[in-house]
Amino acid sequence: MAGIWLDALDEIARTCREHGRADLLLAVRQKRAQLLDPKLRVLVIGEPNQGKSQLVNAIVNAPVCPVGDGRTTVLPTVVQHAEVASATVVQAASAPGRAAGTSVPVPAERTPVPLDQIAAGVAGTLGRRPGGVRRTSRSDCRARCSAPD
Repeated sequence: MAGIWLDALDEIARTCREHGRADLLLAVRQKRAQLLDPKLRVLVIGEPNQGKSQLVNAIVNAPVCPVGDGRTTVLPTVVQHAEVASATVVQAASAPGRAAGTSVPVPAERTPVPLDQIAAGVAGTLGRRPGGVRRTSRSDCRARCSAPD
């Protein structure tokens, strides 16, 4: 099954190169690498305040997403296993993916978040910049995940 998608992505990549779209080529290469990556990915989505963060915490057996009565997790949050816990807020440029007037991708800015401030990180309130030059696009949390006892 992956073969069909790999062929399609390779064709799209050729078209991107022919038309000088380095920004799209980068995204296609990332999708191709993701398709070949054996990591299991689970997407948890739903209405606000319905227990998604609590579900994620229970699945990984670690407090990686804050829970509470208000809107606590408003950013897409990537949770991965790691031997050492860490958290990062990822901020992308306001212009979607390219430097003004070019096809050069604008790199995302990654800001480490102290573990005691993860709640502010996934709530989107940590690391905001005045003037809206960059927008917070997601948070990445790494924790030692294990099966529940």
